[in-house]
Amino acid sequence: DLVALTGGSLDISGPLLKASGGTLTFGGSSFLKLTGNSSVTVGGSFLDLTDINVDLGGSPVARLEGGSTLKNTAGPVFKISGGSLKADALGTTDGAGNTFNLTGTLLDLANTTVTLRTLGESPDGDTDTVTFNLAANEPFIKMTNSTLKSTGTDNDELIDFRPEDTGSTFNGVALIATGSTLTLGDGLLKMDGIFNSTSTSPLIQLTNSTVNNI
Repeated sequence: DLVALTGGSLDISGPLLKASGGTLTFGGSSFLKLTGNSSVTVGGSFLDLTDINVDLGGSPVARLEGGSTLKNTAGPVFKISGGSLKADALGTTDGAGNTFNLTGTLLDLANTTVTLRTLGESPDGDTDTVTFNLAANEPFIKMTNSTLKSTGTDNDELIDFRPEDTGSTFNGVALIATGSTLTLGDGLLKMDGIFNSTSTSPLIQLTNSTVNNI
């Protein structure tokens, strides 16, 4: 793991990693692993990548265990321009009371290719807390001239919103894609529960874009 904390805390004002050019191959390790009630708070993106190819193989970008917390206070959460990212998921947990508190667009993609099995995953019966904070009309995923592939199968929609994750009043939109391609192993969007929306824009916005279901 490139960054690993056990029972520690880290609080920084900018991105956790900003990199450009070249290649990063982690050989099956996560970029970030938090265990033992660890906490990381950043004032920007967790990853801010430009023209760099990142390959984590079958590992997630972030792994949380044992009541750990990952938080950003300004988005986007992941910003990728050019290059590529390959990983199992953006985040996974052991289900033991972990917290994701995420502000801004989750994935902001431009001229890039991202391949994942799923955006995030916790085991059945987990006690984790996930919070997505989106401004008015802010997209959960934004794509410009990019490709996003999610290989997850049944019951693994790319975007899965619940009121406990977004709040019962949903301010943002799910997807804005321009000149882009999404290839999905299951559905695009699932909203489970009762939502009110303050958004004045369509929930899904596609311009010269393609959605494939495999």
